[in-house]
Amino acid sequence: MKKTNMYLILSFVMNMLFWITVVILFLVIAAISVVSIDSSILQEKGNLQMHIGVFDFHLTEVSPYLALMKGILFGIGGVFSAVMFWNFKVLFRNTGNGQLFVRSNAKAIFTIGTIMLISSLVSNIPKVYVANKVAPRIHLTHGNLDIVYSVNTPLLYSSIFILLLGVFFNKAIKIAKENELTI
Repeated sequence: MKKTNMYLILSFVMNMLFWITVVILFLVIAAISVVSIDSSILQEKGNLQMHIGVFDFHLTEVSPYLALMKGILFGIGGVFSAVMFWNFKVLFRNTGNGQLFVRSNAKAIFTIGTIMLISSLVSNIPKVYVANKVAPRIHLTHGNLDIVYSVNTPLLYSSIFILLLGVFFNKAIKIAKENELTI
């Protein structure tokens, strides 16, 4: 199998992942719409109390809208995923067609790097939000419970690397255009 065929196959796979993500995203939007119209679906069905080691959980007062918040955050993540799959598809399709140093590839690289940068900075916000909602209902017999926000460091470094790769790609595009003009 030729190398270009492999890139076209990867482009097809990314296209399929894009459309699967879009379908799942529409299902999430539909579920959020139903819940926002009839919030009785989210009403509490019971009383959750557990005792594990030093932790004593009393989750009777947790807001039923945490499920709605989770759905909204899942939808935002789905949009980011769909945009990334689309840009990967563009990269693989152009590479499979022998067009490596073109402006659409540079835009795709910058878009992927930007989405990864945003994701690295905000990926832990939902965890901190939920922890702040649940923490008052957790009773420790010994010690304190600290909630700390942290940046996803490996994703941050990867995004910076991809953005730098985009800068180098733009320079390579300029050099390729200059080489086309010289005879």
